[in-house]
Amino acid sequence: GRSTRAGASGSAIRGPALCLLRGLFLIYSLGIVLSLGIGRNSDGAAWLGIFDSKNAFAAYVAVYALICVGLVFDGDTPRWMRLAAAGGALLSLPLLVRAQSAGALAMIGPAVLTIIAVVSIRRLSDAQKVFAVGLTLLAALALGLVLWAYGDTLLASFLESSGKDATLTGRTDLWRAGFSLIAERPLFGVGYRAFWIKGNGPAEQLWAMFGEPSGAGFNFHNMYISNAVELGMVGLTIEIAIIYIAAALLLVLAVVRPTHIVAFLLGLQVLLILRSFVEVEVFQEFSVRSMLTYCVSVYAVRDFAAWRAETRHISLPRFRPREA
Repeated sequence: GRSTRAGASGSAIRGPALCLLRGLFLIYSLGIVLSLGIGRNSDGAAWLGIFDSKNAFAAYVAVYALICVGLVFDGDTPRWMRLAAAGGALLSLPLLVRAQSAGALAMIGPAVLTIIAVVSIRRLSDAQKVFAVGLTLLAALALGLVLWAYGDTLLASFLESSGKDATLTGRTDLWRAGFSLIAERPLFGVGYRAFWIKGNGPAEQLWAMFGEPSGAGFNFHNMYISNAVELGMVGLTIEIAIIYIAAALLLVLAVVRPTHIVAFLLGLQVLLILRSFVEVEVFQEFSVRSMLTYCVSVYAVRDFAAWRAETRHISLPRFRPREA
C-alpha cells in the first residue's frame, strides 16, 4: 500500500502531459501578447518581439504554433481555450512571415502536418494504419532520394526565392570551421561553454570574420557541429540518443496509441530535429526549449512503458488451477 501511494505521489508531482500543454499555451500566449504590445516591431525590418534576434522570435512563434494546434484537438479543454488556441495558430503564420525566418517557415509545415496526421490516424483500422505507415515511409524514402540527388539545386532555388544568401548567411563557412575544430579534439571536445569565450583564438577569429564584437552571443548554427566542438563525439552521442530515442518511441505510440498529446509531443520533436541542422536550440542552461526536450523524453519513455505494461498484461494467459 505504501509503495502504491508513493508511486501515485511521484506521478502527481511529475504531472500529466495535458497540464504541460495547457500551461505552455498560457505562458507562450503571454509572450506573444508582450511581443505584439511592447516588442520591437515597427522599424520596418524583421520583427524581434521581446527577444534579442529574429531567429529567437521565430523559434518561439514556431513552438507556439504547435502548442496551439495540439490544444485545438483536445476535446476536454474548455471551449474558450480551444478557440483562443485556434486564433493563436492562425496568428502564428503572419508572425513568422514578419520575423523573416525562411527556416522557421519551411520547417513549421512538416511539424504541424505531423500533429494532424497522428490525430487523424485514430480513425483508421489496424490494417489501414499499417498501410498508412508504409506509405509514409515510402514517401520519406522518395523525398530523401530527391533531396540527395537535387538537394543543392532545390536549396539554392528556395534561398533565391526567399531572398536569402546561398551560404545560409555564412553558415556554411561556420560549419567548415566547426569540422576543423572537431577534428582536433574529436572525443571530448573543448568543454561545455568553453569555446565562445573572450581570449579563445579560434572564437576571436570567427567573431572578427563575421563582424561580431568579441564575446557576442554566437554559435555554429548547427546543433551537431556546435555540441561536437564543445562536448566531442561522446557528448554528442548522448544528446542524439535523448532526441532520437524519444522520437522513435513517439512514432510507435503514434501508431498504437495516437492521442493528441502524442501528436503534440511528436510534432515538437519533429520541429526540433528539422531545426537542429541550422540552429542550436537545446542543451543550454536556462533554456525553455531545452527543458521541453527533457519533458518530451520523459513523457515518451513513460507512455511507451505504460503501453508495454498494458500489452503484456493483456497477452499473459490467466492461470487456472487444475481440477481434481
